[in-house]
Amino acid sequence: MTRQRKVWWAIVMAIALAAAWLAASVTSEADQAWTLKAAPPHLVVETPQQAAALYQAGGFQAITGDSVNRYQAGDLWLAVELPASVAQSPGSVLSVRPATLKRVELYRLTQSGHALLLGAAGLDVPRTQWPMVARGPTFVLDKQAQDSATVLVKVSARQFALAMVEVETAAQHHLAVEHEVFLLGGVLSLAVVTLVASLLAWRVAADSEFLLWAGQAFSSMCYIAYSHGLIVAYLPAMPYKVHAYVFWATVSVMIWTISAFGARALDFKALHPQLPRVIHALALSAAPLAFLSVWQGWDTAMVRLTQAGLIVLFTVGVLWQIWRGQQMARRYGVVALLLALSGIPFVLLQVGMVPVTHLTWNAWQYALAACDLILLRELIGRFLQQRREALNEQIHLQSLLRDEKAQLEQRVVERTAALVQANEELERAELQQRELLSMASHEFRSPAAAIQTTLEALEYLREPIPSVMQDRLDHLQAAARRLTFLANRLIEHDRWRERSLQVHVERLDLRAWLIDVLGDYPDGLPLSLDLPSEPVWARVDPVLMRIACQNLIDNALNQAPKGQAQVRVQLRADSARYWVRVSDNGPGVPDEFKLRVFDRFFSQKASLRNGLGLSIVRTVAQLHGGDVQVTDAQPHGACFTITLPLKEGKINPPTPCP
Repeated sequence: MTRQRKVWWAIVMAIALAAAWLAASVTSEADQAWTLKAAPPHLVVETPQQAAALYQAGGFQAITGDSVNRYQAGDLWLAVELPASVAQSPGSVLSVRPATLKRVELYRLTQSGHALLLGAAGLDVPRTQWPMVARGPTFVLDKQAQDSATVLVKVSARQFALAMVEVETAAQHHLAVEHEVFLLGGVLSLAVVTLVASLLAWRVAADSEFLLWAGQAFSSMCYIAYSHGLIVAYLPAMPYKVHAYVFWATVSVMIWTISAFGARALDFKALHPQLPRVIHALALSAAPLAFLSVWQGWDTAMVRLTQAGLIVLFTVGVLWQIWRGQQMARRYGVVALLLALSGIPFVLLQVGMVPVTHLTWNAWQYALAACDLILLRELIGRFLQQRREALNEQIHLQSLLRDEKAQLEQRVVERTAALVQANEELERAELQQRELLSMASHEFRSPAAAIQTTLEALEYLREPIPSVMQDRLDHLQAAARRLTFLANRLIEHDRWRERSLQVHVERLDLRAWLIDVLGDYPDGLPLSLDLPSEPVWARVDPVLMRIACQNLIDNALNQAPKGQAQVRVQLRADSARYWVRVSDNGPGVPDEFKLRVFDRFFSQKASLRNGLGLSIVRTVAQLHGGDVQVTDAQPHGACFTITLPLKEGKINPPTPCP
């Protein structure tokens, strides 16, 4: 048996059990021991004494069953003739339903034929004045010696009167209340669960259809609770007309939500584009018609007509959709028909065309419960389906992620191999370039040294050299020195690349080391050296510091004016630091460039070479834990100072350039 068939069998069994219970209730009604009579509908009985006289004169008509629903001229007067077993039994209970009756008065006939008021109850009576606490008009029958075995019941009515009377012993009444509360609690609990589930589904799915589901569950729950007197017990005292407005507002909301939900769920728009609009119009018209009837004191026959029209349209629409094979109609068409058809006896009951029984009175409410059960089942089914879809989607996404991960790992391996290969090729190319550069620099130095040696030997000739020839020899000697200088710079830059990743410090005497650095420059350059009288011992990288100092010296020689250049190299130290200062008498560095002159590739003009030398100087100083600064030399020129610590700690700024 499939899951769908199991659901249908469960629904059929529930309906069968409800029908069996209703049949048992109807059978118990037929076996009642007391007799119910009613005053003729065309007579207007205004006082209890008139009703008592009419009853004693035989003017009351016997009623089959325990209820009256009919059109009449005035208030409904009923006579309940009690058997001796009930009349003599203390604590017997008389109940009048529905719980929404305006006013019910109970009178006992005395042996003298007078009507004695025992109490009143109903929506128009304050609950503190009710004879006993109950959900509707309920009275306790206490037998008095001078009384007869008949009681009169007055039900306030205008045009249409509806009343159901029940006389029971105390034990029977208690058992009946428990039975009714049990069924009512089950119906309301089902509606509450459906309401909560619909709201949660709307919150999660953000689908307005679930709001209709929640509205149907809430409105049906309010209608059932109000019609059974559960809501009235907690409302403050207010006029009957206000109660009528609240009740019919609840009924109108229930009619509209059920209509809107059914038209949407069963896709009535596919039958005809205007059919849902007609259903909505009929459903919405129930509210103004009900309010107008209550306001003017009319009968609610117009509201019943709208209900009848909705029942007809729904019945036709459901049958048509089942025949067309619409999915929701095939799944829940039987319950939809049950809900629609159960309203027919309820409407006919309220216009007096069928008698009031448990079947005609409660079938509509049980149909609402069955509808809530179907909604709950559909919600659970959708939840499980969405969960299955989510799990399938999760499995699919996990599969995609695994595939993507495998592809990504493969791409990473391929890219890594390509990067390794590219890096190896780059290293080979760089190695070849460095080898070529090193070879070229060494090859430049050898012929340049030979040329310079030859030129220096010519100075010792005994014969004077003509002036024209001497000028050419001077130019040739300057070119040889320049070639030697460039070869030395190429070698130094090659050594800079070799040692740029880490510093190899040694303990050196900075005085002797600086003298050796200036020994790389040929004689005759305008260089002066200012050294302290004592050795200055520090831990430095001799290669990197040599490159930094020579960059400062080269920069100073380039900036100094030709023929009047003055470049001064100074070494100073105190207890915590030492500094190497190179100053010149050139144009200096403008203030707007002093913060940027050490940036890589920065050059204020073409004469400042390629902008790399000063950035290298700052890098070397920072690798040794120090820094480099540029200030103005006096009276003009630039002064570059490398400040380094003799030991770890804060470096104090050097004194200004003289």
